Amino acid sequence: MADFDFSQVQSLSADLSKAAMEVAPFATKAVEVTARNVKDAARKSVGSDRYFKAAAAKIAYDMQPSADGIGAEIGYDKGGAGNLGNLREFGAPGSPNHLAPHDDLANALHENEDDFQHGLEVAIADSLKAVGL
Repeated sequence: MADFDFSQVQSLSADLSKAAMEVAPFATKAVEVTARNVKDAARKSVGSDRYFKAAAAKIAYDMQPSADGIGAEIGYDKGGAGNLGNLREFGAPGSPNHLAPHDDLANALHENEDDFQHGLEVAIADSLKAVGL
């Protein structure tokens, strides 16, 4: 059996490991840009309802880095008008006036899925470039 030179495979493996280490800041940027876009889209939707204009301003996002990766929480800051957020998002079916759910946050997240995927693809490409691949 012929000898096989694994040096190129080992070199590629090392480079890919470096790229994996480099992706975090690029992925963080993709998550934050998407979180901001979701927040803005939800604010626009909620703010178009005159009864919930004050609640729209209470929509915010928090970045949540962890050992497992990076995430963001997008929703209403509680207190004051922010307390109306759950009524707007999920509705109040048992109430006398039956407030239907509006799903502003869920819809804004769905609207931004493609852009988020593109952002992650760019993050991966940028991390590969950062290590010369």
